[in-house]
Amino acid sequence: MRPVLEVMARRPPAEWVREAYLDRLADSLSNPNSPDEELLWVAPLLLNIPDGPSVVGRIEERKVSERNSELPQALERARRQAKPAPR
Repeated sequence: MRPVLEVMARRPPAEWVREAYLDRLADSLSNPNSPDEELLWVAPLLLNIPDGPSVVGRIEERKVSERNSELPQALERARRQAKPAPR
């Protein structure tokens, strides 16, 4: 997963490829059993990919209600450090 996102951040794929991959990724990471550790490194990469911020928002909405989640703080740090995603 990480190598794919790193390449997508450097060289955006066709729109349909990006949308399909990001939809599956959002579903996978939104799972309540998905560990926050995965999200902690995925979020900064997603914030630099077109449509990535919306995926982060979808994941955040589903995961933020979990107790003891590090996600809200990690996402805020990632947003402060991220360069704007190309459009």
